[in-house]
Amino acid sequence: MKILIIDDDETIRVLFRQWLEREGFEVSEADNGNFSKSVGKVHSNRRIASYENL
Repeated sequence: MKILIIDDDETIRVLFRQWLEREGFEVSEADNGNFSKSVGKVHSNRRIASYENL
């Protein structure tokens, strides 16, 4: 399964990437929503999970 991580904090992206890759997932990253929209159009069959820390 492929997962896209979107977060403006590089540390968070790296931690999630390492954890998910250890679990066998294929991971892509985006540091903002605008970039993620363009990636999402290419990989539209992905599942979405959201964690927000406001």
